[in-house]
Amino acid sequence: MRSSMAKGFEIKFNKGWEKDILKAAQKGVEDEVRKSQALLDRLLDRYKGQPVSTVKPVLLSEWRRSGGSMTDAEATDWATLISQGTRIELRL
Repeated sequence: MRSSMAKGFEIKFNKGWEKDILKAAQKGVEDEVRKSQALLDRLLDRYKGQPVSTVKPVLLSEWRRSGGSMTDAEATDWATLISQGTRIELRL
């Protein structure tokens, strides 16, 4: 498959290119899930037993620093689980 974007510029797509892109995207998602899981596990180790009011701002700060976002309600729910010593398990 060929696509011509501009005069003198051509992109060639090899057979199976869609599969290659999906495979690369899947790996990227899996890497992000691993990093996020490690972050949540670190927070659990450090903050279990601490009040939600202590856990929540740290959770939000660390989550945002890693490029994530969550609603206030999600942050409260997750901070509550961490405070209670419950492991949050991310799945694909």
